[in-house]
Amino acid sequence: MLKSAGYKTYASLGKAKIASLKKIVSKAGRLPYKVDPSTWAKQAVMASKGEWSKLVKWQKSRKLVLA
Repeated sequence: MLKSAGYKTYASLGKAKIASLKKIVSKAGRLPYKVDPSTWAKQAVMASKGEWSKLVKWQKSRKLVLA
């Protein structure tokens, strides 16, 4: 879904506008899980910098991961 929209790296996703990501999700139609792209850019910035521990900690603090 994101690759076909031109987001091929974490760095490019990190620069994405929330409105653009929401549009991509809405075009995807009904998904079998809840999707909230409002945090994707922030998470992608951490991932692009290789800050995996920081990313996981941030996700857990917002209950975005199962762990």
